[in-house]
Amino acid sequence: MKKIGERITFEDQKGFTTIVIAPASVDWKNAMLFGWVIAWTYVGVYIAYNFIAGLFSDDQQIYFAAFMVFWFYFEFRSIKSLLWIKYGKELIKIDEEYLVFKKSIKSYGKANKFFLENIKKFEEIENNDSKWIKAFENSYWELGKETMQFEVMGKKVKFGRKLNEQDVKLLFKVIEKRLNQKLKRKK
Repeated sequence: MKKIGERITFEDQKGFTTIVIAPASVDWKNAMLFGWVIAWTYVGVYIAYNFIAGLFSDDQQIYFAAFMVFWFYFEFRSIKSLLWIKYGKELIKIDEEYLVFKKSIKSYGKANKFFLENIKKFEEIENNDSKWIKAFENSYWELGKETMQFEVMGKKVKFGRKLNEQDVKLLFKVIEKRLNQKLKRKK
């Protein structure tokens, strides 16, 4: 296994190349995020219990019903982020026929196969967001934006969440070299 930066590994095997992009993971930040999820879950369960038990007045019920929609949205996002940081990865396999791409949490996730001949416009994604949006997207608890993409039959496939500029350039070279080698062999 060869490494690109701290989060990307790749291995050339007989007939195919595998690339794994892991999310950034810092133990103390994981613990803080886990604590926040537990506290947020407790708040939601407590309010839902009181709501169902009828302990709120009519005005409070309207307020807390709206709050529960807000709570559910952030509960889902925070659990998804926690699972992604702890168990997630992006997998790319390039063989003689296909590029296979999969975003997975543990082993859950759908692998998508793309014929090598159909892959066009392999490129970095330009990020023209404001500094505030960039800071928010790169915050630890967010899944983050993808940094690379390719086009297959008019559809854009994005990958490489929260990769820094240097890792994107190195990964781009590795993938482009492997794709070109495979396509030359087919001709």
